[in-house]
Amino acid sequence: MKPVLLLTLLALACAAAQAHPQFGLAVLSPDGSCAAFATPLPPQVKRLRMTQLDTAHRRQSQWVRLGPMTDQPCPAAQAAMLEGAAYYPLQLPKAVRALDYQVVYTDTPSSIPHVRVCSSQEGLWFSAWSAKGRHRLWHAYAYLGYDVQPNCTVEETE
Repeated sequence: MKPVLLLTLLALACAAAQAHPQFGLAVLSPDGSCAAFATPLPPQVKRLRMTQLDTAHRRQSQWVRLGPMTDQPCPAAQAAMLEGAAYYPLQLPKAVRALDYQVVYTDTPSSIPHVRVCSSQEGLWFSAWSAKGRHRLWHAYAYLGYDVQPNCTVEETE
């Protein structure tokens, strides 16, 4: 393959990756924090954007560094029975004091997605929606193992 063609294909692949960020779920814990993704991340990804959620659904985000991929989830992810094909240890800027879940993604889209969390019978549903909230870009479920008060809409659990 000619070098110019190879560089062109590589540039197109990078542009496509930037146009569609990969979403995952971060499990933050004093025992070790990690991020779970359905598919492995491209090797050039060294940091993730983490959107922190609060009860008012305000969005704050920060960059976090990630370690090399492993097939072993962090202890908190195992406890939540979080399924993912690829796990990445996270290097967080602040010490984590309690178990927490956050949505992470590989690149900042043209506008920050709306990230939501809601509860069903025994777990939490996480979703990322387009900036205008019309299209769901991603969703994940974390099993808690105990009953919680459900507050999800049908759209959030499908």
